[in-house]
Amino acid sequence: MSFETAESVVELGLIYLLIGAAIALFFLGIAPRRVDPAMQGMSFWTRLILLPGLVLLWPLMTLKLIWPRSKS
Repeated sequence: MSFETAESVVELGLIYLLIGAAIALFFLGIAPRRVDPAMQGMSFWTRLILLPGLVLLWPLMTLKLIWPRSKS
């Protein structure tokens, strides 16, 4: 693997994590009421524990925000 390829992989990983951090902060700040009403009373520390997982799984969380479960 060349240095340029390795550099590109690292840059893509950084972009992925930055997008994930932005979406995770949005998800923990505003979006819990949309996705799961039970998350509304969650403490700051519990939300902080969820942050790393949300950063890594941001594509799935984005889908949950776009298409929430139906109430039927």
